[in-house]
Amino acid sequence: MKKILLATAISTAALVGTANADVIQTLTLSAAVQDHSLGAQSQSAPCIICGTNQAHNPATFGYNDFKNTGAETEFNMFSSNGFDKLADGVKGSPYTVGQITGLFGGQTNIDVVIDVDTTSAKGERLLSFDVWNANNNALTPIAHFGGPSNIGVVFNNGNGFGDFLLTGLDLSGFAADTKILFQAHWDGASDGPESFWLRDAAPVPGPVVGAGLPGLAAVAVFGLNFWRRRRNGTA
Repeated sequence: MKKILLATAISTAALVGTANADVIQTLTLSAAVQDHSLGAQSQSAPCIICGTNQAHNPATFGYNDFKNTGAETEFNMFSSNGFDKLADGVKGSPYTVGQITGLFGGQTNIDVVIDVDTTSAKGERLLSFDVWNANNNALTPIAHFGGPSNIGVVFNNGNGFGDFLLTGLDLSGFAADTKILFQAHWDGASDGPESFWLRDAAPVPGPVVGAGLPGLAAVAVFGLNFWRRRRNGTA
């Protein structure tokens, strides 16, 4: 009996609070942020897809300084770890999970900040944002946001402060050497370039007892306590 309870406890401990690498995570777009809580574009670190020079990026963490002539209205851009100027739809060199989380003290819950530069048209739309596992020269989806969602109506227009936040990315279920690419697809662009950068997020809590897996966590705790009492001769 104690072996069964202990096995249940171990299985549950592995399940709670850990991302499943086989499940495509859903990214959520916030409403437009009115204050400056997402930080300044001039201090964004690390930037991953930016239409302006980011001299403050870590020396070992590159980004795609994508071409922006001011005449283009739609962009489909990948990140790059190589300080590149990539054309539309061209994949850059990937980061690794360890490289990303290492910038945030090991934090595996990562948000993406979006800074929008628009005219009075305010027509920018985020069509999609994807996070890819780029191992073995293939792209396997990790996380996805599907629009279109208007990101042109902002409170901090220009290359100033972050305007929107994409949340829901959890890299805890991936090995440190897993290769990662980001891809942003948006249209309705006007005026200056949009920028995308990373920041750490609050840890995602595990399942609550009675929600999703009813009572399983309680069984695990009971099993561990029962096994310890038997071992100590008190049960």
